[in-house]
Amino acid sequence: MLAIDDDEAIEKFRLVDAIADTVGGDVATKLIVKIKQGGSFGYTAVLPESAAALNPAVKIARVLAQPDPSKVREFCDDEHDGKFVLPIGRRIALHDAAEAHVLGEKGGIGKILLLMPDSSD
Repeated sequence: MLAIDDDEAIEKFRLVDAIADTVGGDVATKLIVKIKQGGSFGYTAVLPESAAALNPAVKIARVLAQPDPSKVREFCDDEHDGKFVLPIGRRIALHDAAEAHVLGEKGGIGKILLLMPDSSD
């Protein structure tokens, strides 16, 4: 994970094989140079025309998504039938979201579910 509003963090970010950018604009320009030669840059928003020239050895592709109600229904049915189980490692009260964020960054515990104050689960 990278703080895209922190130019110093972006500057220190090591080269990677691929980046998926959902912000675009200046952020895309800053990130595309952080991809290894032959790597991939996928974007969903706006890619400035000048960005591709900054790293010409990178494969660039616009990623589009289309809603598919049948897939949502299939996913819900699989979850209901026990075919899909989301590994919830911790349940944490919403007011402790900062702690949940720290745990999530460490990884290795499954998903963290934030609970609303009146939640019984």
